[in-house]
Amino acid sequence: SVVDLRRNKTSLLQQGVTVSLGEEIQVTDALNRESLNVTANRTTIDQGETIAFTVKNDTSTIENANVTVPSTFVGTTQTNNSGVATFTIENTSGDLTATASKGNFAPDSVEFAVIPPTLGTNQSRINFGDVAVGETAMVQLNVTNTNFVPVRLESLSITGFQETAFDVEQIAGEIAGETNETINVTLTPRVDGDVSANIVVEGANGNQEIPLSGTG
Repeated sequence: SVVDLRRNKTSLLQQGVTVSLGEEIQVTDALNRESLNVTANRTTIDQGETIAFTVKNDTSTIENANVTVPSTFVGTTQTNNSGVATFTIENTSGDLTATASKGNFAPDSVEFAVIPPTLGTNQSRINFGDVAVGETAMVQLNVTNTNFVPVRLESLSITGFQETAFDVEQIAGEIAGETNETINVTLTPRVDGDVSANIVVEGANGNQEIPLSGTG
């Protein structure tokens, strides 16, 4: 059939048809190709997790179809005899697209999101309560990596007008997946009265601030 290229170029490209310059293009078997359908078992995963894609046609699953996730070249995997291809996404994050293709089938794509790994803590604020002037009180803070991949702890710091009354144990480096590091945080009041500051946990993909308070 003859197709008006000006109106149908986008549709043709989506169906895998090669188009060229000109007002009209002759299309024969391309528009009649059977389409693949690819679906993901999840729409969102954490970096380091595995995602599975199922490829089907109108009646059954498709074995040995190619499924490609190209961002940072994750790679191409073929579907097994159940029509499923699996990927572990370790080195990239954000919105990604997986595309399924095989032979003369029209390809299909599905989008999914990979969440970058971040660090958490076991406390949203720390209150030391009453501490005598010149004495030191200590609280332990757990910095936790709930992700499947290591996350780098860049630094720990105290900020605020009364930051000199507080101190935090300094560690830096990678925290392994699904583990935590215990850090000592101290308050040594210099004068009577309320004191406050913030501890900043700087990770590879963002910072977390935890309010600190106490009374000298």
